[in-house]
Amino acid sequence: MPIHLIAAIDNERALGYKGKLLTRLENDMRHFKSLTEGHFCIMGRRTYEEIGKPLDNREMLVLSRDTKYNPHPEVNVYNSTSDIIREYESYAEKQVDLYICGGSQVYEEFLPFADYIHLTIIEHKFPNADAYFPQFNISDWKVISNVYNESDEKNKYDHSFVSYKRKQSNK
Repeated sequence: MPIHLIAAIDNERALGYKGKLLTRLENDMRHFKSLTEGHFCIMGRRTYEEIGKPLDNREMLVLSRDTKYNPHPEVNVYNSTSDIIREYESYAEKQVDLYICGGSQVYEEFLPFADYIHLTIIEHKFPNADAYFPQFNISDWKVISNVYNESDEKNKYDHSFVSYKRKQSNK
């Protein structure tokens, strides 16, 4: 069962500011949907609350320390990264992928287990960012896809979809 990290970041690895995305690019939203549909999406409580509802055609898992947190009947809440990994390695169908969708602490916790990283790299530096994608050793990863997109009326900034695959399995 592959584990993917998926995020939109700026040139300095910035993810967000005050619990919100730095910008919304229509291309990025379509790209996110195309990769995650039909799979499991894992996110922290604050990221889920920013979205505000379960995403269509995806199984939603929220990671929260609050054992009483119950945001929606269609959302499964877990209290630790290890609980998610243990349960889905044991019970999930092998064709199901796990997509880690934020925030920064959740990315940090899942990075050691990740098989893939999918980044939308926005060609801009957002000065007010307060959340960042974790640093990773690029020599451990191989670029498997890199698609450049120019800005347009629906996408304010130039951006690239870059996908990495871990060179050696960590499992």
